[in-house]
Amino acid sequence: MLQLQRASAGSGKTYTLAKKFIWFLITFRNNTTCRLRTSKEIAYELPRILAITFTNKATNEMKQRIVAKLADIALAASGNVTPEMLKNTAYLKEFSEELGVEPSQVGRACRDALFMLLNNYSDFKVSTIDSFFQSILRTFAYEANLNDSYQVEIDTDYLATAAVDATLDTINNTPQSGASAEIWLRCLMDDAAGAGSNWNVFQRSKTRQSIYTRLRKTIHCLENESFKEIRADLDNYFDSSEEYDPLVNAYFKIKNRIEPPIIEALKEAQECCNRLSRMLKRNGINPKEGCRGYFHSHINKLPLIKINESASSKNLFKSLKDADTKPILKKGVSCPDADEINRTAAIMYAAYDRWIALRESRDWKYWTIYSTLLPYLGLLGEARKMMTEFLDANNMIQLGETNSILKRIIGDDDTPFIYERLGTTLDNFLIDEFQDTSKMQWDILKPLLSESDSRGEDNLIIGDAKQSIYRFRNADPSLITTVVPSTFSRHRAAGMSKAENTNWRSDRRIVEFNNFFFHSLIKQLLSTDKVKGTLDFGNLYNNVAQFPSHREERGYVEIRFFENKGGESSDGEEEESGNSMIEDVCPLISDLMQRGYRCRDIAVLVDTNQLGKDVISAIVAYNSALPRGERKIDFISEESLLVSSAEATGIIISVLRKMAIGLSVNPEEETETIQTQNWEEIRTNFTFYSLRNSNLSVAEQISGFLNEAAPDDVINNMLAKMQSVALPALIEAITENFVPENLRKSQAVFIAALQDMVLDYCERSSADLASFLNWWDTKGKDKSISSPEGTDAIQIMTIHKAKGLEFKCVIMPYANTALTPSARKKEWRWVKTAQSFVDEGLPKYLPVETTPQLLGTEHEEEYLKYHDLFIMDNLNAIYVAFTRAVSELYIFTKAPKRVSTALGSYLKEICGNADELLDEIEMPDKSDFMLPKGISHWNETADILSFGERPEVESHVEIATDASDAAMQEGELVIEEYGVDSSPAILQYVERDLEIPTPAEDGNDDDETTRPDAIDNDPRSEGNILHAIMGMVKVSNDLPRALTAIKMKGLAPRERFKEWGELLEKAIASPLAREWFESDWKVINERPILYPYSTDRRPDRIMISPDRKQAIIIDYKFGSNTGVKSYHKQVADYIRTFHEASGIRDIRGYIWYVRQNLVETV
Repeated sequence: MLQLQRASAGSGKTYTLAKKFIWFLITFRNNTTCRLRTSKEIAYELPRILAITFTNKATNEMKQRIVAKLADIALAASGNVTPEMLKNTAYLKEFSEELGVEPSQVGRACRDALFMLLNNYSDFKVSTIDSFFQSILRTFAYEANLNDSYQVEIDTDYLATAAVDATLDTINNTPQSGASAEIWLRCLMDDAAGAGSNWNVFQRSKTRQSIYTRLRKTIHCLENESFKEIRADLDNYFDSSEEYDPLVNAYFKIKNRIEPPIIEALKEAQECCNRLSRMLKRNGINPKEGCRGYFHSHINKLPLIKINESASSKNLFKSLKDADTKPILKKGVSCPDADEINRTAAIMYAAYDRWIALRESRDWKYWTIYSTLLPYLGLLGEARKMMTEFLDANNMIQLGETNSILKRIIGDDDTPFIYERLGTTLDNFLIDEFQDTSKMQWDILKPLLSESDSRGEDNLIIGDAKQSIYRFRNADPSLITTVVPSTFSRHRAAGMSKAENTNWRSDRRIVEFNNFFFHSLIKQLLSTDKVKGTLDFGNLYNNVAQFPSHREERGYVEIRFFENKGGESSDGEEEESGNSMIEDVCPLISDLMQRGYRCRDIAVLVDTNQLGKDVISAIVAYNSALPRGERKIDFISEESLLVSSAEATGIIISVLRKMAIGLSVNPEEETETIQTQNWEEIRTNFTFYSLRNSNLSVAEQISGFLNEAAPDDVINNMLAKMQSVALPALIEAITENFVPENLRKSQAVFIAALQDMVLDYCERSSADLASFLNWWDTKGKDKSISSPEGTDAIQIMTIHKAKGLEFKCVIMPYANTALTPSARKKEWRWVKTAQSFVDEGLPKYLPVETTPQLLGTEHEEEYLKYHDLFIMDNLNAIYVAFTRAVSELYIFTKAPKRVSTALGSYLKEICGNADELLDEIEMPDKSDFMLPKGISHWNETADILSFGERPEVESHVEIATDASDAAMQEGELVIEEYGVDSSPAILQYVERDLEIPTPAEDGNDDDETTRPDAIDNDPRSEGNILHAIMGMVKVSNDLPRALTAIKMKGLAPRERFKEWGELLEKAIASPLAREWFESDWKVINERPILYPYSTDRRPDRIMISPDRKQAIIIDYKFGSNTGVKSYHKQVADYIRTFHEASGIRDIRGYIWYVRQNLVETV
């Protein structure tokens, strides 16, 4: 039976998925009975279970969770259990009770399952939905006419740019050809010129409203599944004639029928208006004083009206509707031309009325809807051809095409046929994040689940429609709310009861606030005309109220209302007013850090990348204004992780450009071209010089550049020494010859990422230099490295990227999203063309923009759907953002000047009247999950509304245990070594997710309470600090940097560091220890050795000889006692464990009493 679980935020989706996977793996169900599988049955079943996720990260997390849980259950059931393991073995109790067997039997089954899984890892099927579909498609490559070695291109924006550029190049290279693409492009350029905007599309301007940008966005419509469904009809339409473009003919035919009468009527009215102005002036009559009504205003407005003016123009002469029967001049006003003035006014009004009547006609309404996007539709066909040629030339397919290809090939074939091609049958499916599934993906998955269900197998679909925020990727939340329940009538629904809808993530007050706010918001939306009734918001949010797992009254929500200086737009959407809200972000972060939160506990969530850049700019400015020695705010964002942002990358790319320019200059080129090329060469040379000499001022860089010879000789010498000038070899050579050593070390991670990008590019595309630089400019420069795990830095990200994550503190500095769409918000929709226009030659389907113009037409439903979907998108994004917080949530919004659909307006209206609205909520046991009355606090002076109390935070200041960690905390990524060893230094077996303990937790910092210098768990204690400093020292030259890094943490008075520095410098330089810090042996500091059936151990320093036959283990002691037996036992344990993990036999151990300058051999 299918289990459909609607899992709200923080309700333990991964827990349920891992539990179900293990259950399917170790149990066998026969009708109503269930038993444990034998080891052979487990091996048989393993490849027949498929878990589907939507991101690679989620795939890895699920695999790790399943392996860890199997190991925990096997260890716990065998009796080798620690208190920590017991916390992670909830599955064991549930499985044992449900099966009616002893826990030891479940443990044995899990042990067998773990053995089979690890030894047959390729049968462990946890995959993204795209990877699973690709595995199916490759088995059908022949039927799809694909090369079996095809590549998958996932970057639609790159393909769009390539297609548009190729289309423009084709048109530019064949001017005056009369091709349809040229005609369409001229239409767009003429319209842009008439509107006063940038019309030169060949400049490739990337501003939001430029033709070039809109063309690129047009290509994204190819990804829309609604387009793929009608693509065949459009292809048939455009292929209907080889001699001419049917769309061009139909366009001009309809245009010439509809537009001339309207243009003539408006032109006549405007000419009469201008004639009236001249006559009134000639007769000395002031229109404001001598004419009736508001004619003085209208006579100035009418000449400015354009043919596509908004419908409000029909009220222009409302106060003079009887002007055709009454004179325009006031009583008592006479002049020689009075009769002519009145006759001209009557003609003007008649022409104006005729223009209004034509504009309100059905033909004009539909034509204004259709004609806007017809040129883009015409160019779309040409761009599709260019994209197809590009993909074919590079043996690629678009990732988005996988679904349509599979649907076309498989069709309604029996599922066993698919399994026959895959080579295996799938019994059980587990689908995660189902709300992000598209309709076409569901059409492919449905027969697989139906076949499994028909055999009596169990399956799990889990998701949350409230967290569906990827509609732009074709996600369809209605699948989980209505489609699946209706398809599988015998399904078991889950996620609605208290046990199934408990929030295990957030503190109580956070959960209660979200329950109250979203329940009230949905109720308010449904009671007004804001929603149009095309979506069932009640069903969408019917399980929004969760039960908090934490019974303690912890958690804090704060809403700050800022003055709306920017005013409100005409459509009710409040406009931004600069950076007024962002000014409070940095002081708030600083306050959270001072209260004990780590930087990585804090996230700043924004709607757009641009807002994220604004936050970054504010933090950079804040840091630069801090006094020297004050702790700065470390942060990580997409921008800071761009490969192109690294200085070393800039040097490498500038040298490549220099080489490309040198190779492209042709002596036979025209002088003007060469001069232009020379200017580009100068610019590239200066960029190259300035990057290599970034320590100089701009004036010094210019002076040095002018006095230094160009780098041609250096490049030529480099090329002369190279055996190969392939792109990967060029990158290596440029890095060695042009990138300074300090950058090669400090930015090694970015250089390595660039090397990987080059290798990947060479595998997939033409590997010449010019092509690579073109790819870099259009795609490569926007690629970033992954955020390092555990980096202690503030996360700045969009809400869409924060989905699935959690942070102890969440700050939303621009929380003022408008729930309803403004006039500026538009989407493409493919609609069925009105039949009368199809009869005149237009295709059966056309794209339209979702504007209020659709109201009153047969396409009205599309606008109403878009309106409700827009509300759903923004509502879901707000829900995702609000539910990321564990302990503290801060919302910065605008204080509304009037009631609007902006989030700030709802926050003020709902949260500002919390106690009154709580009385109106009628839900059973609401005291268990709703905000209690009286906990809100309103600071009217600061305009701050808060719920709950700020929690007391334990100090979480962490000490870096490696020099690279210290550098990361300074905001810089460091890889000390880049390369691959012949074998790993330490083989680590990780049983479960463990937090690396502070030194006091592993018995490694003299924590004996009987000693006079006993150390506690406080990271600020002297022993821990000295251990942390030495943990960053691999060679003696590392000591100053280590001292500085720990000093910046503010863990001790600054004067103590001078004393500690002298102590450690003297100790390291002593004859006993000098060779440890000056050898060429590999050094591993403070690295835990994890192995089964024991807690982890972390030696202070491990040194491995270059031939990997010898090792030295050193344990630092900073106390006064020497000769302690437990110390010797501890180091002996290190030696034994390291030998088992590494295989090295010759291992020596030492205890170094640093203060006494004494070394004991173990």
